[in-house]
Parts: sequence; C-alpha cells; structure tokens
Amino acid sequence: MERGAVIEGRVHGPAYIGRGSVIGKDTVIEHYVDVESNASINGGSLSRSLILNDASLELSRARLIDSIIGPRSRVRLSSGNYSLILGEGNSIISTA
Repeated sequence: MERGAVIEGRVHGPAYIGRGSVIGKDTVIEHYVDVESNASINGGSLSRSLILNDASLELSRARLIDSIIGPRSRVRLSSGNYSLILGEGNSIISTA
C-alpha cells in the first residue's frame, strides 16, 4: 500500500493499493488485485483484477473477477458476479 492510500475495508494480499486511492469500509479486496493511483472503490469485492488511475467503482454487493477497468472509468453495479474489460473513460451502470 502506497502513502496516501486510505483503506477502510479489508485487503487480503497479495494486492497493491496505489497512492491516493480509497478503499471504502464495505469493500473487500481479494487476491491479486492492483489498484492504481487515485482510484475509488466502495462496496463489493474484487479478485484478480486491475483498476487503473482515477477509476471509480460503486459495487454495492457485486463482485468483480478477472477484470480490467481503464483509467477515468466509472462502474456502478448493485449485485452479481462480473468480469469486465473497460477502456479509458468508459461508464457502466447496472441496477439489476
């Protein structure tokens, strides 16, 4: 975990949390997750995923597995298991 990262949830390594990133209190970071600089993740869980700079994830009860979320992308999911590959500046909103 880099300086300036805020970890309120749980992190199970190996994982990397970049400078200025925020891991919310209801978030679980599982194995092999890389969260780059200034990303924000609230709720849900992640496993074997790469979250790039300035991405924002609102996962509620959702789980991301084997995913790549591009820089400045926004993801909002309510529940379920997902595997996503998003390029730079994309948005996905699912309330199902």
